[in-house]
Parts: sequence; structure tokens; C-alpha cells
Amino acid sequence: MNEKCISILIVDDQRADRISTSLECKNIFSAISDAELCIEESATLENAYQKVSEQTFHIILLDKDLGEDGKGGRISGIDYIAAFMELQPHAQIFMITGDERYTEIVSALKNGAADYFLKTNDPEKTEYRSEMLRRAFSRSSDEIEKTLTRQSQKTGLYGDFVCNSPVMKRLDQKLKAIAEASRPVLILGATGLGKGAVARRLNKFRADHVGQGSRPFVNVNIGAMPDALAQSELFGQDAYSFTGSGSKMKPGLLDYAKGGDIFLDEVGDTSPEMQLKLLKVIEERQYLRVGGRQAIQTNARFIFATNKNVHELIRQGKFREDLYMRMQAFEVEIPSLEERKEDLPAIIELALRSCLQEARQKKISIQDFPDDLMRYLMRDGIPGNIRGIENDVAKLVSFLPVDAKGYVNFREWRNVLGVSGFQRKSRSRLSLDDFISADTELVGPQFPGYRAAQMAFEKKIIEEALAQSDGNMLVAAGRLKIARSTMSKKVKALKIRVPKGEGYEARTT
Repeated sequence: MNEKCISILIVDDQRADRISTSLECKNIFSAISDAELCIEESATLENAYQKVSEQTFHIILLDKDLGEDGKGGRISGIDYIAAFMELQPHAQIFMITGDERYTEIVSALKNGAADYFLKTNDPEKTEYRSEMLRRAFSRSSDEIEKTLTRQSQKTGLYGDFVCNSPVMKRLDQKLKAIAEASRPVLILGATGLGKGAVARRLNKFRADHVGQGSRPFVNVNIGAMPDALAQSELFGQDAYSFTGSGSKMKPGLLDYAKGGDIFLDEVGDTSPEMQLKLLKVIEERQYLRVGGRQAIQTNARFIFATNKNVHELIRQGKFREDLYMRMQAFEVEIPSLEERKEDLPAIIELALRSCLQEARQKKISIQDFPDDLMRYLMRDGIPGNIRGIENDVAKLVSFLPVDAKGYVNFREWRNVLGVSGFQRKSRSRLSLDDFISADTELVGPQFPGYRAAQMAFEKKIIEEALAQSDGNMLVAAGRLKIARSTMSKKVKALKIRVPKGEGYEARTT
């Protein structure tokens, strides 16, 4: 199901009435929106209750008269509004009835119905019904946008999963395998390595595996919240649970995660009380709202993350070992940036793209970056990891001057980033005779083959010559004692990035 789809459940024991209501909804919706409308139908309350337990619905159209109860009485949908509200408090429930008695309508509204529709062909009342449906669709659309905003608590960069390096490709394969199960996952890694991106990747793989198309994903930094707020946000709040809270029940994040995944970041910073509540939810697959008494089932998959050493926390008595054992049915550790150097150019480009969305009047591409700036952004021990890279790129885009055509001038990048003394790593020069006579074996079990070794050697010396020549192809060709045309062909064939010197100003976007 598309995550922007407005979902409707029609509960009516009469097939003709279900078809009529469904067609009316489609006709009204198509006239006001080009989005997707997803309609489910149920002929019985038992089937409807099962659907509401397993799926998320924005609108529920519930018939008042649902046939005989087998004991000589009639089944009234009014009696089941509260049960549906308990499962999905964010849904709009409308009573469908041919009974215009005031007492029946008031009873439906008191039980939590948003409004009622009359089964009638009267033009005035039909127009009122259509108008109410239009408003319901509009409210549902607004709720979807709020949910998507809540789900996407991230900057653009952290949602992208870069896996060009061997270690990240192996991680990607592990996530695909984990997606086949529904047990909790624990993601470990330092701050700024992209734990949220890994969680979203797992969410996508899980959706593909179960054939959902898309899958709800709720993201919350639970470690940054006080206990009371965390419990209210996660589990929701029952009506009248706090003085002055009003009569409306507040859904929790677990309600929005129904049929999907909930990502609880920085779980290592939670209190013992919150850890106990999380343990119970994982074990029992149900929870209580704040101030509530009715247990609510959840089928959401839990994805946890922390940058802490959980074993050390357990040793210090700051984290429950039984919760840890439940959380790490599958454990995933994100490699450091030093282990995934091949990913850094793509990560830097993503950071640049994210920043340029905020500064559309500026023109720039990663190819414009001077070579020494690229080396600085790809250095070891970057404070904040990916977040640190994005912060540096954001500063460059914001504070570097632009020329008359809007192109960023990188000459002052060191001043903007407060960099002093950063140089290329010192190297000792190795003569060809030293290389040939070195007491080192190159041909062994890991030897990539003659052609690959030849290309690696050529690329190495060409990159070094270009760096020494400040990106000047003619000078570099002279250092290597080859023609400039040969140099140009080699650079293109080996996909070598030509460095830009201090005076170089690219004009590519």
C-alpha cells in the first residue's frame, strides 16, 4: 500500500450497500484529489475487527444495523465504536444509518463517532453526506502529511544509504537476510554514522519481503525524552488521563507503526523504568496507554539503536540484561568511516545536494572541490562522522563567496572551516630501483591479476603526477615523459579525478 494512500474500511452486512458506498467514495475522491484511495470492505464485525487490528485505516464507515445476533436481537454498530477507537484512535469513524431518530444519533456521537451518514436518496441529505466525506478526506490527507513528517525526523543526508565499500555491501546483504524475520534488531555504531539510514533500509527490505510496497516507519529518539513524555509519545494517552487534558484520546507512535517498524534511537540512554516497559512490550506484544486499562496489541517490528557500549552499561547496572537479550535477536554494527573510504565521495555529494536545496541560488558540484578540500573532508577521525561532513559542507555553501554567475569560489575554504596546517600526508619518495629491489612479494593468493595490477600502478603514478602539477595535464604528462594526448586517454580510461589547484575555477553544475 502506498504510504500516501487514504485508507477506508466500509462495514456493512449488505453487499449492495457496500458497493454503493464504495463507488460514492471513489467518485467524490477522484473529483478532489489525484492521490490514491484504498478501500477495504467487511460484511461482519468479526472480520472488521480483524482488519482494524492488522491494518491502519484513516476512515471507518460503520453501519448501525448489522443484522441479527442469533439470539433474536439486532447487532448495532454503535456498540462497537469504542472498540474500534481503542485500536485506532486516530481514525475518523462515521455511523451509517437509515434511522433518523435523534437518540440513536446522539448515542453514536457519545461513543466516539465523528459524525453520521443517512442512507437516503434525498438530494439535500446526499449533498451533506458528500460534503462530510470531502472534509474527511481532507483531514485524512493532512494527518498523512503530519505522520510522514513525524516519520522523517532527519535531515536529507541521513535517509540515504551509501554502500559502495565492501564492508557496507556486506552489511546490506545482512539487512536483506534479517528482513525475512520480524524479531527485534539492535543497530550499534558511533554518533553520526547513519543508524537511521540503516533502519530505513531494513524497513524497505522488510516491505519488499512481505509484499507491502511501502511500510510504516516511525522514528523517535527515545533517549532524549523525559520518562513521562517518552511514555506518552510511545504508548499514547487515554482520555482524561491527566487533569485538563480534555476528552480526546491521544494515539501513540505505536499506533502509527501498526503493520510497520518503529525505530527507537539512543535506547542506551533510557531509564530503568522505561527499559522495563519496553521489555514488557517486546515480550507480550501489547501495551497500555498512559492512564488506560485496556491492553492494545501491536504487530510493529522494533528496531533499536545506540552509540553506547551496552555490555559496559549492563556491567555498571545501567541497562537491563534481559532487555538487551530481547533487543539483539539480530545485531548490526555499522563500520566506521575509516573502514568505508569508498563511500565518502558519495556521502559528501549527498551532503552537498542536501545543502544546495536550501541555497538554490548558488551553483556548485563536487567536481568543483579543490583536491586539498576533498582530502580534508575524507580525512580520518572526522568529528561527528557523517554529521560532521554535512556540517562542514553546510558552512562552505553558506559562507563562501560566489561570483557574478552564482558559482561558489572555494579559495577561502580553509578560513571558513578554521583549518590551519592541514597538509597532504608526508611520504617518502620511492625510486623505481627501490621498488624493483624491495624485499616484498607481490604475487600471492590475493594477487588481482596482471591487468588489474598494471591499471592500479598506472593510476597511482598518474594521480601523483597530477597532484604534483596542480592539476595541469600538460605538466603532468611532461613529468611522466608521455604525450599529453596519451595522458588524457589514460585519465579518461582509468576514471581519474583531475585535482583543481588554488587558481582553478570550474564551471560545471
